[in-house]
Amino acid sequence: MPRVSIGLPVCVGENEVFGLIRRDVLEKPPLIESYMGSDRVLLAELSLYGKLLTVPERLFLSRDHTNRSVRIPSEKRAVAWYHPNLKKKFAFPHWRCGAEYARSIIRAPLPLRERSACLGHVFSWTLRNWRGLRGDLRIMAERLTGISLRSRCG
Repeated sequence: MPRVSIGLPVCVGENEVFGLIRRDVLEKPPLIESYMGSDRVLLAELSLYGKLLTVPERLFLSRDHTNRSVRIPSEKRAVAWYHPNLKKKFAFPHWRCGAEYARSIIRAPLPLRERSACLGHVFSWTLRNWRGLRGDLRIMAERLTGISLRSRCG
């Protein structure tokens, strides 16, 4: 089974990205960027360079507060949190995640057969996340036309 199959999504909680990572591996992919899901993409890419392990003991205390990005109630507001200057532009957060998963696989030093299998998992991710991908397009269409499509698109 391809390594990235455990990486899409690799998170089971919100804190895995704060784990201990070997520096030589962490220098290979881009670090966390300013888009929703960037932490998951980073962990998925790290899984392509080696096995991810979980330590059973609690070694990290997550400070929870109302201004955390994971506490923002709507995707629209979350995009504004990541991109405060994008008032009139389009962010396409779901499309960006899918594209970054694919870029991660292309960057990683994988044999062709494994790379192809991993890209197949990105295709499966696309099918599982069709509502979010469709929602990104709906938001763009609403901004361009000024017409609410929520009731028409379901």
